[in-house]
This record gives sequence, structure tokens and C-alpha cells, in this order.
Amino acid sequence: PATGPSAPPARDADDVISIFSDAYTDITGTNFNPNWGQSGNSTANISYDPGDGNTLLAYPNFNYQGIDFATNAQDASNMEYLHLDVKTPGDPATFILKVTPINNGTGVAELLLPITYTTGTWSSVDIPIGDFTGMTWDSVFQLKFDGGNGTTAIYLDNIYFWKPGSEADASLSDLQVDSATISGFAPVVTSYSYELAVGASTPQITAATTTNLFATTSITQATSIPGDATVVVTASDGSTTRAY
Repeated sequence: PATGPSAPPARDADDVISIFSDAYTDITGTNFNPNWGQSGNSTANISYDPGDGNTLLAYPNFNYQGIDFATNAQDASNMEYLHLDVKTPGDPATFILKVTPINNGTGVAELLLPITYTTGTWSSVDIPIGDFTGMTWDSVFQLKFDGGNGTTAIYLDNIYFWKPGSEADASLSDLQVDSATISGFAPVVTSYSYELAVGASTPQITAATTTNLFATTSITQATSIPGDATVVVTASDGSTTRAY
């Protein structure tokens, strides 16, 4: 590939356990090419640069592949999804990619599940923990990819466990008009009345502080009295909004 996949959304550190991604802080002590006897062991490139500065994992001659972080096993039991981005010239009808976390805590140790992808393009995949029937993810120490034919390459990026969190939070923690918090403010209250003395100037929203650090705001000021002012908050997932 000449480029990497689209960057994942901004997430709070408590909502993600990153194994390999330029977007988040990865866990330490990871071996991205342990020798498990796989056909592509000698040709793997764990720092493949497609030319856009986004490092990828490249596994030519893929039949199966492991990622090992046994020295830093992760309790991912409160996470809800395993995410990965994959690109391959393989045909999903015959090139059946599969993945599983490997757990050495409680529950089922591993369960390979198919990865849904489209040939020749980056596919963004999120697999719910519930699909890995019986797994707890309470001590994940390895990942395994399987289903290759020993000749076709796969490229991987943004491998992480995550849960929905503040990225879907489009609330305000403070709303100020003329440098004072509006009377009765609460994050769940979206409509307010602001009374003025006769002859007063048109008030202005001077602060709209988001609860989600990565959320953005769009403020439309009132232009006359009476009038309306609005704040539209867009959460860092890029789609959740709330209007005050």
C-alpha cells in the first residue's frame, strides 16, 4: 500500500488498550514477529513505511502470524471491541482471514473468528467481545492471525481493544454568557432564557466548555434583542451532536 488507513477517532486513555497504532500510546514489551514456525517469519516487516509516515505491519507470505506481549499481559475485560485495519490483495471468498486474542486467565483461551474485509483496500474491523464466545479477556498476552495461503501478503494497522466512552460525549460542562455561567446551567439542560434590562447590549456567549476534551463547538451569537444564540457540540466520534 502507498498509504495507511484513516486515523482512528480520538479516545480517552481509559477507553483503549493499544497494541499497535500511531494514534494511541502502545503497550510496551510487544514482539510483532515471534517465530511460531510461520511461513512469513523471515520476510515480515514490523515497521513498514508506505510513504505517508504511518507505520504498518507487513506480513508477506502469510499463512498465520502471532503477536506476543506475554511480559505485559493486559486485563482487557472492561473493553468491548477488538479493532484492526487490514489490507490485502487476497480474495475473501478463498482467503479466509481470522483473528483471536489469546488469554491465559479465565474462560476460553482462544477462538478464531473471520475478519470481514474487501480486496485491495483498507478495511476497518471491530469485533465485539461477545462474538468471542466464552472469552473474558482478563489476561490477554498474545494475538493470532490465521487463514493465509503462505504466499499472499497482509498489512495491519491500528490493532487495539476499546470501549465506547467520551468520544460519543457531546455535552457542555460550562456555558457562560458575558463571562458568567448562565443561571441554572446543567449539562443535560439544552434550553435557557436570559433576561436583560431595557437598553442593555446584546449578550454574547463567551465560553462553551466541553466535557469531552476532544469535542468541538460551533457558536452562533445572537444579533439582536430578543434573539437566539446556539452552541452545537460535536463529539470526537465526528457524528454525535448536541445543540444548546
